[in-house]
Amino acid sequence: MQVVRQHRLAESAVRTYQRDGIVFPVAALPAARVLRLRESLEALEARLGEMPAPMRWTNLCFTWAYDVTMDPVVLDSVEALLGPEIIVMGSIVISKHPGHDAYVGWHQDSVNGGEDAAPAVSAWIAVTDSTRANGCMRVIPATQRRLLAHCEVPDPANLLRAGRVLADPIDEEQAVDVELRAGEMSLHHDLIVHGSRPNRGDGKRVGFVVRYTTPSAHSRGFPVVRARGGAACPQLELAGRPPDAASEAAFASYLGFTAAMEREIARKAATAGHQRA
Repeated sequence: MQVVRQHRLAESAVRTYQRDGIVFPVAALPAARVLRLRESLEALEARLGEMPAPMRWTNLCFTWAYDVTMDPVVLDSVEALLGPEIIVMGSIVISKHPGHDAYVGWHQDSVNGGEDAAPAVSAWIAVTDSTRANGCMRVIPATQRRLLAHCEVPDPANLLRAGRVLADPIDEEQAVDVELRAGEMSLHHDLIVHGSRPNRGDGKRVGFVVRYTTPSAHSRGFPVVRARGGAACPQLELAGRPPDAASEAAFASYLGFTAAMEREIARKAATAGHQRA
């Protein structure tokens, strides 16, 4: 498949996204930028442990992560899908080590955000080559029309929070492998059904995923960043670029922030459980 090289998506690429719920591969970051990003991510991963869980909210604590989410080339492509008003809802780094059983169950992103009328697009930026062998993302095209039922199936190998996966089986014969070279990205709708298999390759598979939405989005209880535009969004807590802190201070800030966010997520989950009961 030919890589889309324009800074802004071509009309044909936009039509593909509207039809299938995904477009790829799209050029995102040059090789030198990808190398610096990988070095920063691996340094953080080394401090967190050999095989940490998905790393969330790096863009709110580290300038190198923030700058990737605000990259003009990435934003130009996102703008072609969302329009000129863009909010960075969050980021997550997913690393799969070779030979490890980590996978991502079949799901839709929007199930973790609740009912939200605001459109959302995820930019899945390949920090390493992402191939069928090393567990690239897989999608079921044209499944972005409606929210499907999900259920929680605890599985320590599933990288999804709380193991929230589709309640009903799907026809995996329809799945498409989203293979990307380092520096390329895919752009997918928040309702498209997707997942990934374990890494059976020889090296790590690393993806830096950014979720973009519009100012009409509901608050999910943590700060977001305005990437473009100036529309009012009083329901959202807007954050700016993290300070250029020394690595020790930035890391300490990240640990404190993520711990606070995880406690808040756990509190909300417990409250929701009590209400259902």
